Amino acid sequence: MTGVAVAFFNVSGFGVDPFTLMVQGIDNLLPVDYGLTYIIISVLEIVAVFLLDRTLIGIGTVINMFFLGYINQYTSMLLRTLFNEELLYVRIIFLIIGILLQGICLAMYITGDLGVSTHDAVSLIASKKLPKVKFAYLRIISDTLCAVIGIICGGVFGIGTIISAFAIGPLAAFVRKHFTDKLRPSLQTNK
Repeated sequence: MTGVAVAFFNVSGFGVDPFTLMVQGIDNLLPVDYGLTYIIISVLEIVAVFLLDRTLIGIGTVINMFFLGYINQYTSMLLRTLFNEELLYVRIIFLIIGILLQGICLAMYITGDLGVSTHDAVSLIASKKLPKVKFAYLRIISDTLCAVIGIICGGVFGIGTIISAFAIGPLAAFVRKHFTDKLRPSLQTNK
């Protein structure tokens, strides 16, 4: 579902989420398609995650690494075929759907404990290392760094990127606290 959420961001034309912005920017520098660029960046990140906290790696991490980029790429193509992306209200709806889906998906797969994306692992590792700092704030910092890298490399930046950087972490923390963590009360995390 996260790949679908990112596709809604793409088609909205208001800028993509910060990690996707970074991947897009780096993709501009490489002679490969977006899906492969996503895999390359994820493989580099998984090495760091493996060294810092391998408990965050699971089947969800592998699925995310190898399929999210391509799900995003092909869902974006499908949405552009089915909807008129030039209509402002369609773009606004897609942006809202993208933000909501991404926050909900993040909360669900963190709680699912089957591994997280390599990018999401960065905030979770920082949350464990800095227990006095809320996950939502660490996610905002991580997203801001990704956005800066993406902008430097020429990715598509917009208001959606800013909203995403400040909304997805807090939204995921809210969904975890009020919904998904209640499904797994044995998980105690730093929200």
